Amino acid sequence: MPVDVLIVDDSAAIRKILQRVLRQTDIPIGDVYEAGDGVEGLKMLNLHTVHLILSDINMPNMDGLQFL
Repeated sequence: MPVDVLIVDDSAAIRKILQRVLRQTDIPIGDVYEAGDGVEGLKMLNLHTVHLILSDINMPNMDGLQFL
């Protein structure tokens, strides 16, 4: 079963790097969703069901700890 992932990070470059690293693993990756902060992350979670969340801690608007 493919694993759907949400990557929450304020750096678009880091989100792309994490996405590339995930695809290089043996884990069957399904859809990968991205958010720039915790507020966007919560909106994505209202739209999509994910199996794994990778979140930065230091972000504007809502940091990773508040998001979790």
